Amino acid sequence: MAYEKTNWVDHVVDPGEIDPVTGQPKVIQQGTRFTAARANKIEKGIEDAHIMAESLARELGGSFVASPPGSEPGFIFSSFGLTASWTAGIGYVNGVRFEIQAGSIELNATQGQYIYLDTDGVIKKTTSQATADAKLPLWYFATDASQVITSIDRRKAVNLSAFLKVGTTNLDVNFVQAIIQQADTRTIVLTYTNGDLTRVEEKDGTTVVKATDLTYTSGKLTKVRETVGGKTITQTLNYDANDNLTSVARSVV
Repeated sequence: MAYEKTNWVDHVVDPGEIDPVTGQPKVIQQGTRFTAARANKIEKGIEDAHIMAESLARELGGSFVASPPGSEPGFIFSSFGLTASWTAGIGYVNGVRFEIQAGSIELNATQGQYIYLDTDGVIKKTTSQATADAKLPLWYFATDASQVITSIDRRKAVNLSAFLKVGTTNLDVNFVQAIIQQADTRTIVLTYTNGDLTRVEEKDGTTVVKATDLTYTSGKLTKVRETVGGKTITQTLNYDANDNLTSVARSVV
């Protein structure tokens, strides 16, 4: 459900004119009262927005180091002796966002240790790779008695500008250089009528996820209707007198 905003207005009085009934300055505009109910509505809206943002982050990548557009990802580690230091960064742990300032952590001597961002927003170390990988892994260090001897970057960085921006008008254009490979395991079922392909169904088990119906007129394909996600997309193919395809009209309902 869309958030319903409250239209707040100021309480305005005219100090130069006294209301004969109340004996107070005349009210020009009755202001919106600030009540607990309205304050709780604001709090609920903020909470819902955070839940939605965290859910989206989980869908997009779960746990990752965010790289804002035009910036390098944070949490770059360096070491001096048995001290590991990191740069400031933004990290998501299981969809929850944390903005961490630069800092440092003391490493254990003669030990391999994984540095990670935990769900409480604290950067920690562990000897268990599984523990680190279950949160947001950042770096791996192996040490001898006095210094780091091995350092491995284990960050999963996501460039936020790389997320596909979904268009909302017919004028919007998305450019994608990467190959988009479907990884679903749906079954495609084809139906033919008198030798013509007339229906294509994409099924998950016995459930039809998407259906495409094809209509022919005088041997020519004249209509393609796709039914998916509660919408019907119809493409109508138009031909001239010489049976040349001249245009394709699309409608969405």
